[in-house]
Amino acid sequence: MPSLKESAIHYAELGYHVFPLKPHQKIPATRNGFKDASDNPGTVEAWWLQNPDYNIGIATGHGLVVVDIDNHPEKGKDGLHTINEWEKEHGELKPTWTVLTGTGGLHYWYKTDQNYKNIVEILPAVDIRSLGAYVVAPPSIHPNGEPYQWEVLGDPEDTPIAPLEGSALQLVQMTFRKNEQQSSESTYKGLTEIGQGHRQAALMSLIGRLKNMDLTDDAIMAAIRYENDAKCNPPMTEEELQKEIFPFLKRDIIPHSDWTSTVLPVNDLDPSDFPKPVQLSTIWSSPPPLAPVLIEGILRQGHKMIISGPSKAGKSYLLIELAYSIAEGQNWCGCRCTQGKVLYVNMEIENASFYKRVKEVYKAHGMDAGIHPDNIIVWGLRGHSMPITELAPKIIEVAKKEGCIAIIIDPLYKVLKGDENSNSDIAEMSKGFDRIAQETKCSVIYAHHFAKGYAGDKQSIDRGSGAGTFSRDPDAILTMTQLDVDSESATAWRIEYTLREFPNKKSTDMWWVYPIHKLDPTLQNYEVVSQKSVERKNRKKDAEKQIIHDVRDAADTVTKVDDDGGFTTADFIKEYEVYKKVTRPTAEKYLKNAGFIKTTESNGKTGIWHRK
Repeated sequence: MPSLKESAIHYAELGYHVFPLKPHQKIPATRNGFKDASDNPGTVEAWWLQNPDYNIGIATGHGLVVVDIDNHPEKGKDGLHTINEWEKEHGELKPTWTVLTGTGGLHYWYKTDQNYKNIVEILPAVDIRSLGAYVVAPPSIHPNGEPYQWEVLGDPEDTPIAPLEGSALQLVQMTFRKNEQQSSESTYKGLTEIGQGHRQAALMSLIGRLKNMDLTDDAIMAAIRYENDAKCNPPMTEEELQKEIFPFLKRDIIPHSDWTSTVLPVNDLDPSDFPKPVQLSTIWSSPPPLAPVLIEGILRQGHKMIISGPSKAGKSYLLIELAYSIAEGQNWCGCRCTQGKVLYVNMEIENASFYKRVKEVYKAHGMDAGIHPDNIIVWGLRGHSMPITELAPKIIEVAKKEGCIAIIIDPLYKVLKGDENSNSDIAEMSKGFDRIAQETKCSVIYAHHFAKGYAGDKQSIDRGSGAGTFSRDPDAILTMTQLDVDSESATAWRIEYTLREFPNKKSTDMWWVYPIHKLDPTLQNYEVVSQKSVERKNRKKDAEKQIIHDVRDAADTVTKVDDDGGFTTADFIKEYEVYKKVTRPTAEKYLKNAGFIKTTESNGKTGIWHRK
């Protein structure tokens, strides 16, 4: 019998998409599971060289459909009986490559040139594995210790794999009928043991069926928790349910047969669609042209940029200023912008208020009437938040139609599905931005907020909140940090740059004076606000308060020279020596700060201090 490695390589040579599973398990051994699957024998060999005991996963779809028949009669799962009864009415499934699973179930492999939906429980204990799923292939070992094996002896190629046609095609094309009468008992029985790769789709499908029964959200959540604990292997955690399953209670439910398109990432491409490797010598003398520059020295068209900063920094206004600068071909943060159309996806601010902000920015730049306001296309999506992977096709359509060179999405959290502290969730969001940039050739620009605490205590690239992917994915990262400057009318800010495409760039200092940011190079001598700077400032304030207290105490006990309580500087210095020695100029400065005023006698003699 061939080894696991030899079998995995052979499957790849036959054109199947292979990836490793953990030894004696059905759990993927790679980060992205079946999305990492490859038909490259070299890639597959490298995986099994890492661990020769890896089980073999085959990503379905890509020309392969598998009818998965589960067999656990003791657990109420008798897929063999189900499929036998179905065949009596619809005809027998055509003989094909057949795998005996470790529990006595069957996998029927069929070839096809179509991609069908992956459907859990198309019949009781019968699933369809197609695009967005995977199966375990021989000679893998089931968690119970039994091997997966081909029903025929020898190489499965001795019996050609059958095309998907006849009764097999009829089975695969079955869908749940939305109006089908179902009791709650049959609904719950519809789900049997659910493996790790199918939990999300199965539980979301159950949500859809329960919503069609007009159950309350609380009742649906209770049912989902029960089914998860009873039948998911392993069960999803409460945190996973809250993040991945329960949000669908607030959405319109997609029919069961369409769940795969929701679960799969927006750019989960067939490997045949991947760009081909390029030998450098073939383009050495004539490399492809670089994308046009959008913001001089900062960003190219088709690249991504994030602006990270705390609240009250005016990030949204800075983005509006950028839209203005692109529309009018003006400078932004001191850098010239290429003139063109920009799509501003406004997902937070009420439309009338947003239009008012844009006009205020134009007016502050001396363009009350505007010159090219037609270059700014505002798409108001307040109240229509959705993950960027779902919004991406719509943005692409609008941007292409309008001929844009830049797309601004504000704010970021409105298009995030999941947890901002999860690298995998942020990576998934980044795929949506990648797709927009690749298909439109537009720069994609968005803003993000700082983590709690003093930003100045961290490296600029680490000041943003959430997962580290925020600071690794964009081509340009602009970090806004407040400067330690005292001002009652404005706040001062420093923009620091982390650039992938361009050389290091000196930071930019500016004032945030509503409604625009104004550059001020004189701010370069100030430091950003940090815990040390705040502590130093607090110590200085405490010291100043203590001095005022001591000055007033000394003034109360100093020798008086008139009936109004006046005293001379010399007498005050003698009295203040109880606290510390001071020079005459310092003593007079302390007295002024403490609220005293000096008057000069008419004969020009020594001045006298009185309270104001």
